Amino acid sequence: MAAIRLRSPRYRNTVCTATHLSVKMVINISGSDVYTIIKDSVADQKNLFEYAELCRDYISINWTGSYSGWSPQSGIAIRTTITYHAGANGTGSAVTTGVTGGGTVTQYGFDAYSDYVEGANEDIMDEDLTISNYTQATGGAKTYTIYVPKNTSGNVPYMNSNADAIVYVAFATNATSVTVSADTVNIVRYHCNKYDVIPIDFVNKFGAIQREYFTLKSVENVKVNRENFKRNIISSTGTYTINKHNIQNFNITANEEMTVNSDYLPEYYNQVFTELLLSNQVWAYIKSFSTNSFTAIPINITNSNLTYKTQVNDRLINFTFSFKKSFDKIQNVR
Repeated sequence: MAAIRLRSPRYRNTVCTATHLSVKMVINISGSDVYTIIKDSVADQKNLFEYAELCRDYISINWTGSYSGWSPQSGIAIRTTITYHAGANGTGSAVTTGVTGGGTVTQYGFDAYSDYVEGANEDIMDEDLTISNYTQATGGAKTYTIYVPKNTSGNVPYMNSNADAIVYVAFATNATSVTVSADTVNIVRYHCNKYDVIPIDFVNKFGAIQREYFTLKSVENVKVNRENFKRNIISSTGTYTINKHNIQNFNITANEEMTVNSDYLPEYYNQVFTELLLSNQVWAYIKSFSTNSFTAIPINITNSNLTYKTQVNDRLINFTFSFKKSFDKIQNVR
């Protein structure tokens, strides 16, 4: 079995040397047949199927901000079955001779992607850490280091040995390292500062929920949009009340926005924050004024680019992100 990345294309290819008129692939998600793809075919014709985009529709991530109860994060079970048929449109008797690449394959899908330079059909390897917080010498081992505020516990994700779930390994508030699978992850603690810490959670390139902390200055504002019209307030006697609005507002909407700054970080955070910028699902773990409790607020990153920084050019490296909350200030869900 394999853990596959459903934000990037996923292919199965097959060929049959025997006589046939069609080839069929049935896609089964979590025990139910949901798609059937049929192609006309002839002997020795290679047939290619792409199915990641169809399967990704069945991924649902309901993140609340708490890792408790979230681990393990199971992938969706995907079973693809390819058969050849003597008749057109998947009819007629099944052809079982001379088939290469057919049959049933079971995989587990995650809301993950691969980079172009990694090539096609790149799996998420079992027992590998599913974060990019590492340095690596050419041809050498990866050295993982994460940055966490003082007196703060956390979790580090990795793909389990069955390649069907991401497991989150917890570390304590005073830990300086944690062993995850066969790797040691170093934990560097941020120094105390005068600003409120803003934890940002996002689905990274491996499909795992990753938390990064923005510890420097943050600014929050509200943006209001309104329409208005000049209404008639004159009465039938030719008088009007000066307390009535002659220019009337309507359709007022508002959205809260925030700008956050990271602490000073090493160069490999260019990759980490690129994944944040490319993530489809991002949350800020902040306290709501209305409820006075911390919760994972869905947000939309508004940055459109990220300039890669280096210690040679920039000396001290920090990053700025802007986002808006993924809902209107006024509750208007209908």
